[in-house]
Amino acid sequence: MQTHFGLFIMFMAGILPMAPAAVMAQQSPRSPQTRTEKQSVFGYDPSPDFRKYDPQYRDKINSPTRFRAYMDRLLIADVARTGEDTRTELNLGGTDLVRLILGKLPSGYAFHPQLKTTLLEYLDDKWQDPKTGFWGTWYQTPGGIRKTADMSTTFHIMHYRDGKIKHWPQIIATTLAMKDLEWPYGWMQEGKMSDHHNYDVVALFHYGWKVMSPHQQMEAKAQIQKMLDFCLTQSLRPDGSFNLNDEGTIGESFEFPCLFLYEIGFFNKENRYWTNASFPKAKEIAKRISRKIKELKLDDPETEVARLIVDSAD
Repeated sequence: MQTHFGLFIMFMAGILPMAPAAVMAQQSPRSPQTRTEKQSVFGYDPSPDFRKYDPQYRDKINSPTRFRAYMDRLLIADVARTGEDTRTELNLGGTDLVRLILGKLPSGYAFHPQLKTTLLEYLDDKWQDPKTGFWGTWYQTPGGIRKTADMSTTFHIMHYRDGKIKHWPQIIATTLAMKDLEWPYGWMQEGKMSDHHNYDVVALFHYGWKVMSPHQQMEAKAQIQKMLDFCLTQSLRPDGSFNLNDEGTIGESFEFPCLFLYEIGFFNKENRYWTNASFPKAKEIAKRISRKIKELKLDDPETEVARLIVDSAD
């Protein structure tokens, strides 16, 4: 049984956007055209109480002035002067504030009434690069400020705002252009595909599908097919387990491939935003994965996400 703490860990890691209550009820998305929380296989269960797990830094950012000061400190990394690369805190701490302040991650904390407006203005008007559409750390260099296009940071912000962000044409163009580059400024992990990164990419495509040009959709379809082939032939093992690629745990080795397969509609027809193809082997593959999870007696939160996905397959 999923624990409240386990759900919290998935929330804070940016892996699971909502608690998987709807999956437990065997629900699927209603529309293949728009990627929103309401249409996700993961519905939000309002019953867990996250207050005792909430970080203690909230008071330090709980005013427009304090919030901007905190974000400004992280946004520009002057590594040569300070020795600190602020990217990790900006990506995880900064983007988790998006969930907390917008109420995606309930905390029971009374945020300043102007903080939501301040957050959205900071994201849209200051931090997002209108040239690329991306968010990322800005680095102080001898030649001036260099803004990075960080796939992970951009995915988190996009995901936590249900795709309601600016500059979608630039986001799509940048995403396609970086496909051969290294993560987090591309799709590759040491020159190879990654189910984890592929999940982020196809989620972005799902949110932005309607704004893509026919040519971009054609290119995205070709890339998704390559990702699917990689997942089924190089990640998935005959016994229903997955190779441990760049994932850190056995649980993650199940979770991210299953999230990827869910996001592209391999296990559920409603999510096939990119294709009209059918996948006749999907049900058998889902059963094989589920059997392996039961055989290994895995009960960690990451594996539970995978199990919920495969057990709800069409």
